[in-house]
Amino acid sequence: MRLKLDSGTLLGSTVILLIIISSGTLELFKDGGARDQGLNRVAYHGVLNYVTPAWCVTALLVLLVIAYSRGAINLSRGKVPIAIAVLALSSCAWTDDVLVALKAAFLVSLGTAVVVVHSAERTTEEHIRLLSMALTPLLVGSLITIFFIPSYGVSVGTHEGSWQGLFDHKNGLGSYSAVALAVLLGWRRCGGPALIYAPAALSFFLVLGSGSLTSTGAACVIVLLHLLTSLRLFRITTHKAWLVISALAVAAPLIITLIPMLTGGLEIEGKGTYFSGRGYIWSHLVSEFIKSPIIGHGFNSYKNSVFSGQHEGAIYSSIGFLPRSAHNGFLEAAHSMGIIGLTLSLALVVAPIWLARGTKYFPLILYVCISATIINIFESKLVSFNSTFFILIYTYCIASRAASATRYK
Repeated sequence: MRLKLDSGTLLGSTVILLIIISSGTLELFKDGGARDQGLNRVAYHGVLNYVTPAWCVTALLVLLVIAYSRGAINLSRGKVPIAIAVLALSSCAWTDDVLVALKAAFLVSLGTAVVVVHSAERTTEEHIRLLSMALTPLLVGSLITIFFIPSYGVSVGTHEGSWQGLFDHKNGLGSYSAVALAVLLGWRRCGGPALIYAPAALSFFLVLGSGSLTSTGAACVIVLLHLLTSLRLFRITTHKAWLVISALAVAAPLIITLIPMLTGGLEIEGKGTYFSGRGYIWSHLVSEFIKSPIIGHGFNSYKNSVFSGQHEGAIYSSIGFLPRSAHNGFLEAAHSMGIIGLTLSLALVVAPIWLARGTKYFPLILYVCISATIINIFESKLVSFNSTFFILIYTYCIASRAASATRYK
């Protein structure tokens, strides 16, 4: 029997590897296991440093083979994601560290291109099945490390005892598992097999074990939606109320980001409107955003701003360490790429709801977009090399394809 690999299979395998590599799992093994937040990091010079470049070379070759064999590549399914990638690349021109920004933007753009081009292959059902398959290895692997290799799978120090699985932080496991739950339950609501409840239950179990409040909130919302969408009246209502849902998806990130500045930071037993110190970071970035509201400070500019020496003292004294991200995907996009970047980022979570209205894939799109919105209010999972961003792009492309199929039926 001869093994036949076509371009679609190669591209699908590249997408699966993209989701795994972009989830931050490599960092866990570079660190040698679980470590306290912000501490005990040592320089790593081993073979794992070459995994991402190897993926980049593979992805480029596959795209070139497709372009050569077909005379073109199809980017029509991903207008908003492609616009974000182009803006990210363009904005590197006015960031402080151009080379670092270009490297980050290249990864984002290449990952976006791979997902968008693959979205034109085969059927929507096959895409959803592949996406579910791509998510499962890290879920199962995380469960194994938590119970059999706790030095890797269980957090130490600040978050001691919380599960982090194959991720370098408990919030990484939580957000990944919450998005996976949305995809898996969405597939089931769209006609997927009942067996999908097994990995879905595992996802929810991992979310709870991670101790991430944001991810737990997102997961609970998704489970509630899944129960409600079993009711025909609720399905009809949500299909018709897509405009209200979209408006809430836009308003929620904006309102919650402003809460720390409008309320003065009310806190009760360490929790409150400063959101575990996030309010201090957001206040800093909002003040920086106002200085360049249209085009922002350039891609990947958050780290340049926080670690520049000008602001690190104030942030460190407020929350006790210098965070690697702004813990708000929408605000980080606004800071880096201005109001244009913020608008495109909001469109990425709103447009799929509009595109999928009236199609059988609406529940899946709704679950993923809502979970991504909740997560990105408190974590930075937009316009960066991370799996949540690429899953959201995949969802956008599925919605675009479903809309086209309905329009020309």
